[in-house]
Amino acid sequence: MQAAVFSSCLYFGPHFLFSLYHGILHSSLPCTLGKLTDHMKIVSRNVRGLGDVDKNAIVLKLLCDSGAQLICLQETKLQSIDMFKLREFLPHKYTSYVYQPADGTAGGTLIAWSEKSYEIVVKCQDRFSITVTVSSTSDNMMFMLTNVYAPCESRERGGFYDYIRVLKQEITIPWAITGDFNIYRYMHEKNNNNIAWTDMEEFDSWINELELIDIDICNSKYTWSNKRAQPTLIKLDRVLINVPWAQRFIHSQCKTIGRPTSDHKAIMLDTLAPSQATKIFRYEDYWLGCNDPIEVTKGILVCGTREMSAVTKLSYKLRAIRAATRAWKKHKRSITTIHSNVNHVIEWRPLSVSEFHFRALCHDKVKELCKAENQRWKRRAKIKWCQLGDENTTFYHTMATYRFRETKIKIFRLGNEDFFGEKDKLKIATDYFQEFFAERRPWTKNIDLQHIYEDQSSILLNLSAIFTWDEIKQAIMKAPPQQKPWARWLH
Repeated sequence: MQAAVFSSCLYFGPHFLFSLYHGILHSSLPCTLGKLTDHMKIVSRNVRGLGDVDKNAIVLKLLCDSGAQLICLQETKLQSIDMFKLREFLPHKYTSYVYQPADGTAGGTLIAWSEKSYEIVVKCQDRFSITVTVSSTSDNMMFMLTNVYAPCESRERGGFYDYIRVLKQEITIPWAITGDFNIYRYMHEKNNNNIAWTDMEEFDSWINELELIDIDICNSKYTWSNKRAQPTLIKLDRVLINVPWAQRFIHSQCKTIGRPTSDHKAIMLDTLAPSQATKIFRYEDYWLGCNDPIEVTKGILVCGTREMSAVTKLSYKLRAIRAATRAWKKHKRSITTIHSNVNHVIEWRPLSVSEFHFRALCHDKVKELCKAENQRWKRRAKIKWCQLGDENTTFYHTMATYRFRETKIKIFRLGNEDFFGEKDKLKIATDYFQEFFAERRPWTKNIDLQHIYEDQSSILLNLSAIFTWDEIKQAIMKAPPQQKPWARWLH
């Protein structure tokens, strides 16, 4: 065996030995290191109805690209779901699901998962939420998950809050609440001054009462937009976790993953940072309908080569096409990235007229690309991440981590320029406070008392003068009521 490996290394080079060692190491992780890492992804999204086939195809693409193990959808607006309808918006790996039917044309929630990875038991469900107990099939990991589409009316929120309060008393294991709460927690989570103060403060008090941790969304300020020229932006979607969840999944973080069709952004709860794996290059079918890849391919095919066999020439041409197309893709910004960037700009300033129309064009183009990529999903391979987690972190370190994420200043704006780097932010803050607290003139120990008391004679005369009756009456009337019971005699 050793001789075979040595001869293979001589033939293929040192990279073969590294690849062989890397493969053996990762294939032996479950056996040598015990259970797998608690790496899990949960996607939550308000889909605003699943009746349109084209919209379902875009939702399907989003879920396929997310690589999530659990799916939570809100506002499905579906009274019933059969297997044919399910496959319009849900990838095939999600073999099981539970849903709450819509109330007329409003509401409706769904949780989907793969039976190979998890066993789920429905604990309770009502009009606004579904709560399940999730157990991993590979280890002893167990947690609770609640998918929420909270009521829009203020008069109905009290009953919903009471329902979750009762539920919280029965839960002692890790618990996450995700979904659309239809209300914001802080004033800065809405981009205008039309604030519902009573509902906002009630929501914040409810979170604090249940001792829940609000995970900050790292890449977005808002999660909902009315998509107008002067948009209203609000953070309606969020993920709340309890203390056992924060202790078990210390590296949990949330981010948005696009908003191609719905006015809500999808939120991904990731319990660990994704592994830095090399992406496999694939030549996409829909590139054949684009001019640039066709021109790149034509240029390589018509290019001459040295004398070689037909098979060798074909292999050389294919490798050259792959390299050239990879370089084209690397420097070509995707339409989905441009669309996401335009949506991100709305959070900081209003769009111009041209930008508003450009976003509409990007929206239509995203729909076309999603239709063209339907065939790609069938060939996608399952990707699994395996990383070591730190389970010995104390509760205080956990709370400090989340507090640091909530209070950390992510951006400094100086003039019209934004600064994200830690060194730049430190320099700006230091310069500002040095200027703010700096002494404008040098300090002198010589104090000119004559300048302070220009006319001392008048001050001394006022201090030695006899109090007048009006001054005495005014002083007595300003005293507290219990100290002036006879003040009425002065009138």
